[in-house]
Amino acid sequence: MRLKRALLECKNHFSTFAKHPLPTPVLSHTLKDFCCPEIAPFSLDEQALQSLYRKMNHAFATNAWHEISWYEWRRTPWILWYGKELLMPAVQTGFLNHLFEQLNNKPTAIKRLLYVYLRDFSESRPNIRFVAAFLHQETLKATSASLLFYWKKIEEQFHLFQPEKGMEKIALLCLENDPIQILQLAGLKGNLMYGGFAQTAYRYALNHLEQQLLHLPNDQYAKIEKIFIWSIDEKKLRYPNCQRELIHSILLPWHRQTPPLELQHLIMQFLLQNIGHPGIYPKAWQEIKAPAIKLFFRWLASDALSQFFFKETMLQKFWEHYQKTQSIDAAWFIDKSTNELKQTILLIKLPNFIIAEGVEKDTWLFWHTKNPYVPKLFQDFYHVEELTRQAEKITQDQNGFQMFARLLQQQAQLPLPLNLFGVKS
Repeated sequence: MRLKRALLECKNHFSTFAKHPLPTPVLSHTLKDFCCPEIAPFSLDEQALQSLYRKMNHAFATNAWHEISWYEWRRTPWILWYGKELLMPAVQTGFLNHLFEQLNNKPTAIKRLLYVYLRDFSESRPNIRFVAAFLHQETLKATSASLLFYWKKIEEQFHLFQPEKGMEKIALLCLENDPIQILQLAGLKGNLMYGGFAQTAYRYALNHLEQQLLHLPNDQYAKIEKIFIWSIDEKKLRYPNCQRELIHSILLPWHRQTPPLELQHLIMQFLLQNIGHPGIYPKAWQEIKAPAIKLFFRWLASDALSQFFFKETMLQKFWEHYQKTQSIDAAWFIDKSTNELKQTILLIKLPNFIIAEGVEKDTWLFWHTKNPYVPKLFQDFYHVEELTRQAEKITQDQNGFQMFARLLQQQAQLPLPLNLFGVKS
């Protein structure tokens, strides 16, 4: 009776399965993917990592290597650089040699080590070059039937396991071509595109680009476009840890030279979209060197002045003088929709002064920066009293231009606009 009941249950199960056929041979596809050299191996969860890490540390302390199974050896690459630096398995004397003996001629296990190497790569990582040398040797001896043959072809072209050579090769290729395509061709796809090796190559590219901007500033527009493509993934920085190097590499070369206007606009647009305005998002800029921030504020000020003074006037020439002498620390264009006066207004920050243009016709309103009612730059909206309270005024006539220029010279040590509006030294 039991046998009859069991057979009946099996019949019912198979009848149910027959009504829901699989659309594709899923198992065969799964097995194919499992053997594919491009598919990333599954990492261990935190609990499994800690368990394996403790067992390896026990083996270090007791020399009980016979207790480590082959199953555990092949998972060991996941913990090579796990834990505190002095206790990492990769730094223990003789451990890597013993691991390499266990992994020798075992492509699936070597692929796991290869993946960890590319994911965790850092030039300062302990014994990283020793691991690279082993991987270089293992991949180059792979035959066409081996799981490592895919990586052999990549190694011959991109030198991933000869770090100095490989980083330079990938960095320079990414600056000349589509960087995402180059990374994929080099096997740095999926999570590896965000891993240590790709990030180190990116840093190399930033350093190379900075040197190129210093020595050949007029020929780098295409390279900067490529670095921007490489920098962004889904409207976020691909490598947030490299934000400081990125900003420095594209701003500091212009500290003592002027970029082509088209290139300046490209850099400004990128930084505003992906980092933010330093006056509005100061936290994003808090680790950036002061010369880079000052330079960017000057660029933004130049853009604000261009929006306000859209045609050439005496007043535009007056401020152009202070712009060319780099006397303007910052400027903020206030649109009609963002103030109660419903007027186009410009706030200009000079040493010791804030000046308002456009609040009253043909009149400067200005405040000493020590004045507690001085208007703040970079606000979303301005009320009338914020733009007028305790402001001093000078009329913008011939005498007013001379008086204001003298005031700025005496109290802010700004150079006089000689031969402009009758101002004399």
